[in-house]
Amino acid sequence: MPQTEQLQELLAWLHLPTPRERYYYLAKHLELLTVEHNHAMDVLFGLFSDQPEEQKRLRIEQQVFCDARARGATAEAVRHAYINEYSGLVPGLPFCLEEVEYMLSTPSASCSCGS
Repeated sequence: MPQTEQLQELLAWLHLPTPRERYYYLAKHLELLTVEHNHAMDVLFGLFSDQPEEQKRLRIEQQVFCDARARGATAEAVRHAYINEYSGLVPGLPFCLEEVEYMLSTPSASCSCGS
């Protein structure tokens, strides 16, 4: 696969706004967990050489990437890698907390508590 395609695939994952979204994406796209994609990630560091915050974020995600590969490149390995890096809440919140998170992130959501 050409490196351009590898970069596009990685960017689809890396540009997701939250660790939880990146976790779900990587767990569904295990084909990204290859040595070739890891080398392509190194190319991304060069592309963002003038953006230290983005490079920091890329390093964190590369650590998750490498951890998941070392654990066997399975969905469970991705889950453990994200838990290891970001905490146990990344793979998913308990249902009651997901409702609260939804209400906090959606301005038009109304609380039916106590109705």
